[in-house]
Amino acid sequence: MRKIILASHGELAEGMKQSVEMIAGKQENLYAISMADGMGPQDVFMKAKECLDRDKESEFVIITDLPGGSVNTALAVLLKEERCSLVSGMNIILVLDIVLSDEKADVEEVVENAMQDAKETIVNVRKMLTMKEEEGDLFYD
Repeated sequence: MRKIILASHGELAEGMKQSVEMIAGKQENLYAISMADGMGPQDVFMKAKECLDRDKESEFVIITDLPGGSVNTALAVLLKEERCSLVSGMNIILVLDIVLSDEKADVEEVVENAMQDAKETIVNVRKMLTMKEEEGDLFYD
């Protein structure tokens, strides 16, 4: 089974989990770890390690908010375990793609495809609308 851990500074991970479940329904395999005020990266690491220790059979995809940030750096240690993948730059498309992926699919392929999808959905809406208008294909009044 594939498990997903969202980890962030502040409450982003909790909010992301809530948003994903609003769209995709309750997800038993999705966990959120937020580094709140008064917590440090070691606290986040310990919470993630507890998830891994509770389930020795599952593979884990860990998604963090900020590449090179303290949360990401603390969790990178978990890459020593073959069953862990770590991707940073959390956004809802990335998380949804991974959450809704086929569990039988290769995890590295799932992560790479999700990263590509996430990159492609970051758009400048003004520019996009201008291009649509020039093409005569407006989707708004």
